[in-house]
Amino acid sequence: MKTLKISTIILCLMSLFSITSCQKDDVTNDDSPDDSTISNSFSSFEFSGIYNGVLLSNGVSTTIQGYITISANGATTLDLFTGRMTGTSLRENDQYLITISNTFGNYANISNITGAVKISTRQIYLTGTNADGTTISLNGNVPPVTLQSTGGWENLNKSAVFFTHHESCKATVTVNGVTFSGLNRFYQNEPEGLCSSYYALSNQLYSNYDSSTSKIFCNKVTLMGLNGFPITYDDCSVIGYYLPKNTNYNYTVSWENGQTTTGSFTSPSGGAQLPICISNNGPDCNHDLNGKWLTSAGLGITISGTQGVFYSFSSNWQIAANGGYVSIGSVKTKNISATTLNKWNCQELWLKATNNVINGTAWSNDGTIIMSTDGNTINVTSTGPVTATSGTNTFTRVP
Repeated sequence: MKTLKISTIILCLMSLFSITSCQKDDVTNDDSPDDSTISNSFSSFEFSGIYNGVLLSNGVSTTIQGYITISANGATTLDLFTGRMTGTSLRENDQYLITISNTFGNYANISNITGAVKISTRQIYLTGTNADGTTISLNGNVPPVTLQSTGGWENLNKSAVFFTHHESCKATVTVNGVTFSGLNRFYQNEPEGLCSSYYALSNQLYSNYDSSTSKIFCNKVTLMGLNGFPITYDDCSVIGYYLPKNTNYNYTVSWENGQTTTGSFTSPSGGAQLPICISNNGPDCNHDLNGKWLTSAGLGITISGTQGVFYSFSSNWQIAANGGYVSIGSVKTKNISATTLNKWNCQELWLKATNNVINGTAWSNDGTIIMSTDGNTINVTSTGPVTATSGTNTFTRVP
């Protein structure tokens, strides 16, 4: 999204009675829940609490933060840094039985999410099914939201500053000499990230950050790829800095596309949180494997879906074409299957030769495709089916 000017959006200290949000150009986004249902106060709900817990998915345990709200009519929202779940709750004695019907962000491909929150102990537990059939679980506690005027927050020494962005390129952020890399696009498609009115409630939360250590929030996400196979990858869409309160800081952002942006902020008072939404005007980073790719030797392939076909030849492949073994449009790479967001497995077509004379082709079975972080190059590596030697071709994306 290159319509955004280079800017940093700073929120002033927020209380539970006054909300300040970041404003950019309005964006219509059909993939996100409707903001119109968001309340301005936790007191309007029958049950609400700060979510502090653990997400267990694909054998990896990740700490996550957010909040839960349950309305008198049972409408339920679990809003986390990396996505949102909505559904309904039915009160039964000392617990609410929860059924999730809509999922957004990193939870969009999770189904059959059910669970409960116990009212007296304020413990919550949810389970669901990932796109690959494995189980995902969330469990933790949901202490009540404490008003700023009654929480004793003024006695705390630290506050939180959260960085998010909506660029196609990943970002590296440095504050006070502490650097985190690999910050990818925030899950919500509106450009404001955590500054959006979508997070009007979240940005009001106060927590004890005095023992917290700055980190980048990452968790495992499983999506169903276009080829029908699940893809599991690390999503890192929020950086949290836990800093001495009421202190001035400068920050530097280095982007994959070579852009550098800078800014400054004042950390809020004890226990408060401040979202900063970063952007740049540089070129997009394209991490889509589909498209045209060319080596320095002139070998060109067009990848679409699960295969890549020739559109130009290097000198050796031209000899093979002259011999009738391949032609423009012949398959060079097949059975492409994603393993992460920037790595794929595949089969590669190799040349066969006798006494250095090209006399046919054969398929390898161990090919890999690895894309650079900026999405502009790929390395295709495989082992020759006849010679058993490994070879790599480096392709550059062609507009």
